[in-house]
Amino acid sequence: RWLKDMVLQILDEEEREMSAGSEKHSILLQELHRFCSSSDDLPRAFLLASICHEAVSAATLQKEAKTYGKISSADEVVPWEQLLRKLRVCLLITLRLSGVVLGSFPVTILNIDDGGIFSIYQWIARDELSVSHKHGELTLLEDTCRASQQAFDPSSAEGDPPPRWNLLQKSCLVGAAATRGDVPVASKVNIDKDQPGPLLLYLRGYDCPINLAAHRALILGEEWGKNPHLVELAKDAVSALRSLGDGGDQSRPIASAVCLEFWQTRIRPIYRALLFGFEDVPELSEDTMHELCQDFEWVHELGRVAQDVLGLIAETPPSAIDANTTESATLLGQDSAAPSGCAITSVLGNGGDGISDSTENKADGFTNFWPKTKDDVILNSLVSKTRPVVSTSLDVHRAIVCAARLTDDLSSLSYCVPSSSDVFLQGSLFCEMSPPTEFNESQEEFLNDIVLKKALQAEGQTVDQTELEEIENLGLAWGVERTRLRAQFLLHMYDLGKDHMVDDLANLSSVQLDFPLVVEGGLEIACARLHSIIVELKKARVFRSFVVGMLDADTCKWMKREAEESADHLLMPATHNGDYDQDEWQMPPLSSTHALVLKVLRMSSNIEDSESTEKAHSLSILSGTLLNAVKENDELREHGFVWAL
Repeated sequence: RWLKDMVLQILDEEEREMSAGSEKHSILLQELHRFCSSSDDLPRAFLLASICHEAVSAATLQKEAKTYGKISSADEVVPWEQLLRKLRVCLLITLRLSGVVLGSFPVTILNIDDGGIFSIYQWIARDELSVSHKHGELTLLEDTCRASQQAFDPSSAEGDPPPRWNLLQKSCLVGAAATRGDVPVASKVNIDKDQPGPLLLYLRGYDCPINLAAHRALILGEEWGKNPHLVELAKDAVSALRSLGDGGDQSRPIASAVCLEFWQTRIRPIYRALLFGFEDVPELSEDTMHELCQDFEWVHELGRVAQDVLGLIAETPPSAIDANTTESATLLGQDSAAPSGCAITSVLGNGGDGISDSTENKADGFTNFWPKTKDDVILNSLVSKTRPVVSTSLDVHRAIVCAARLTDDLSSLSYCVPSSSDVFLQGSLFCEMSPPTEFNESQEEFLNDIVLKKALQAEGQTVDQTELEEIENLGLAWGVERTRLRAQFLLHMYDLGKDHMVDDLANLSSVQLDFPLVVEGGLEIACARLHSIIVELKKARVFRSFVVGMLDADTCKWMKREAEESADHLLMPATHNGDYDQDEWQMPPLSSTHALVLKVLRMSSNIEDSESTEKAHSLSILSGTLLNAVKENDELREHGFVWAL
């Protein structure tokens, strides 16, 4: 009643002033309106605004009757209705994200209208992450919101009916419970009729998949920084980063900026600490990270994430924005999938320096919604400080990350990368960094050890191609041909008796495999195997009487010499003074050795190496003779030589 009397008094004074030629006021109870707009106590501000709205409505209706419509009550209450609806949106956001820090400043209408304080996209991204961390699931959620008929704008009159008020209240309750982790994922969001939805359902003006994915990556990176043992958070962030490239050239500035930010703040410091200690890495707590840095599995998973991020940086390098890109961005801004405030358009439209407020706030039927879409303060800031990445430096870092993932002795890397002390600093990616000019002995030793390690660890029916690709990528960075590394790995596998796992690899062409290296090593392995088999078979009298006369003496003599000369560098327990321990190592079947000899024969013929071809041909005759003898002679099998098959 007191406020009503105050409004009536204001109207009377205004009527007298207008008679004297003064201008009409803008808002009744303007100071209270400004107070509610700047208040961070949103529930009390909403209560006060409701009371003021009632007072203005009652007073203006009375005055409208007395002035016969000269004063319109409907016009006078519009500012207070708009204020209440804005407060309703603020309450929806803060209650749904209850317990989440939404920024450095309090959430008020004036601060939101400022446009340079908060990122609405960040708030929606946080809400999405309360539903799921998986990019695929959130993409489906966004598509569902986009197609939903249950969406409405809470900042407009369509949010006023009580049923929709009830929906917003339920959405706040569900969102707050989801943020606390009290709600199963399946029930966190249900966009069916009369069921509450996520923030995106009610803030459709901010339906920009690129902006939302960028913010999800940044938020997940922040959460990973707080919980570094949870590498899954980093992997989910990489999934979001990977999607930023889906926008093509239009999304390149955002993709580059966010990928670089993730690398610089989340991954780079860890590798600096891993290689050089924590002295010059103030971003990390040694108490928290030291134990993780000693965990080989954690470092291995970190390496996978780091490789992915550096790969994304390589795919989306920062570059100057030309007129064609700007034109494309303008067209994209007209598409319903990218509202006019989408950061893709915002950044590209002015070369990454930000834009003014959007002249039209419209998305999928939503018009004049609040908050107004503006340039995203966080993403624009990242884009504005992005620097071009130097490709040589990027290659050096990728090689080190790959090598660190392949070894459990990080100290060995210092000998492989002469400029290693300059890597993983704040500006390392942006400075020229010369890669090794030639393949040095340390790198060769490192690669040989890694190839052997992979061969020793290989299990199953076939070789894991991803494991081999890692070695090939590292070799490529150090100037080593893939064909050579594949040949080395293949020979190690044959040396270990894992013939069955490398059939596909052994059948590659000379363009994909170093044939001369395989021929040289393959002959050594075949000689060592066949000599060991003959030594074992000679222990039986039946062998001496039945088979020895069938074998070529010169071939056996040459084969023995080759086996003895290669004994010092082969892994298999070749004959050392006739000693063979079958319990420690299982001799591959004679049929596998015969198949190996035939492959070597094929390769030597392909490269027209007549000497090697002649040797392989002699070995193929010898191995074939032995194989047929064991297969056809029952007495040999009865003496326990079935293993030779």
